[in-house]
Amino acid sequence: ETTCLCDCVAMPPKKAKADPGEAERKKAALEATRRAIQELVAKGKGKGRPEAQGPAKEAPERAPDASPSKVPKAKAAAKDNPKGRAKDASPAKSPRAKAPDASPAPKAALDGSPSKAGPRAKDASPAKAKAKAGWMGSATSRRLRARAEDEDEEVKKPSKRRRMPPKAPDSHASSEVLALLSRLASLDEMQRSAFAAGYDAVSMPLNKVTKDMVREAFTWLKAIERELAKPEQCADSLEALSESFYQVVPLLQSEGKEPIVTPELFNKRLRVVSLLSDTEAAHAQMRLLLQFAQEAAASGEGSLNAGQLQLLYKSLKCEIRAEPDGSDAMRMVQQYLGERHGAPLKLKGLFSLSRPQAPSNLAGKRLLWHGVPRTAWLGLLAKGLRLPPREAPSCDAFGKGLYFFDSAGAALDFASGSDFLLLAEVALGASRQLDHPDSRAERLPQGVQSVMGAGVWCPDPAGERRLPDGLAVPLGTLRQVKSTGDLMHNHYVVYNAGQAQLKYLVEVESAADIPA
Repeated sequence: ETTCLCDCVAMPPKKAKADPGEAERKKAALEATRRAIQELVAKGKGKGRPEAQGPAKEAPERAPDASPSKVPKAKAAAKDNPKGRAKDASPAKSPRAKAPDASPAPKAALDGSPSKAGPRAKDASPAKAKAKAGWMGSATSRRLRARAEDEDEEVKKPSKRRRMPPKAPDSHASSEVLALLSRLASLDEMQRSAFAAGYDAVSMPLNKVTKDMVREAFTWLKAIERELAKPEQCADSLEALSESFYQVVPLLQSEGKEPIVTPELFNKRLRVVSLLSDTEAAHAQMRLLLQFAQEAAASGEGSLNAGQLQLLYKSLKCEIRAEPDGSDAMRMVQQYLGERHGAPLKLKGLFSLSRPQAPSNLAGKRLLWHGVPRTAWLGLLAKGLRLPPREAPSCDAFGKGLYFFDSAGAALDFASGSDFLLLAEVALGASRQLDHPDSRAERLPQGVQSVMGAGVWCPDPAGERRLPDGLAVPLGTLRQVKSTGDLMHNHYVVYNAGQAQLKYLVEVESAADIPA
């Protein structure tokens, strides 16, 4: 088959009539070419093309159909067979012997460009040279070759790896941090909180709480919430759903197992499951605490020693550093605390937090307060801020999200009596402002990343401070901006945990610590 110059379908060559003197003419042409090449080599000009030097044109025995474009291939064949044997020139084995007039010359010869099948093609036969010339000349083949080269370049380019958050530093905790952990990781305090909420921690210890148990409890509460939201409630359905809930969550006998038919009782049961969810988040730390408690009981020690607290600190994978007294951070946070119920809040301790988390690229970053119950701090330090699970009911003002405030007093109301608050760096992005609660606010419009519930009391914008890294801190004094409203303080809600980073753990003096 031959390759057409217009890249159409290859057609078989036409059969030429047998010519008795054709083999003799070809043999004579090859012999003349061989002699010409030997003369050029002898004169020291063998590196050039034979047809460009002229001796090949002076050979009288050359056949009429031996065009100059065919001389390099004939030269390559002559070099492969220097003795001039006729086996490569025979009509049966030569690719051009069948129809020399019907097969087209290579494109390189037709357009006048020099042929590349000269002295470099020492081991290439005429058939391979023809195939290579046809492949290189095809437009489709050129496009495929260009695409292959592009793919090779793409492979050579370095791949864009996803930016990973920095690893938590492997360091030892200071004595101030160990004292903080001893207060946050008190098993007795966790047991008292569980009993106060009505949970039976004897029949089901806190370290035995599993994620499946928490999810199932949230599922039954969500079904009860839907039934309570109906205009006409079914008493039998509420009783059956409540019984299923009590089979999952063991409560104290004093709590009873009455059907959950009122919002007040529903919220009370929801607090129990939320406590179990916070405890389950620190499952690894709870196992360590139980192991330490057993070791302490065997040795007669009443509290955790420094070595055990160091192991607990390393299991958190969160760097905690105590801020020195009189530092800029201490003065800023003391000013930010403000007042609560007319009494100034006093700063007892400040600890900077650093977790391995990738920073958010959203704008509008603010330093805001977040209320955290004491039983949730281990899980918070170990896993960071977490959204409520999908199975949890949506009973908050603006749906299931992370709630932050620009007032420390408002955050303490959400801390369930804890003396520890969190200051977080929150990337609000484009915020949607609402004046009234909306349980479906988490369905954000396109291009919106947070919700801001406007309150009656707001910090004075003139007192806002901006840190060198661009973080805004609303340090202004609270002032009343409207007479009435559903919210007393501003609520900032995000629905993506990646928009909030832990910044400071703030310990405030409780009412018992403040002198009368």
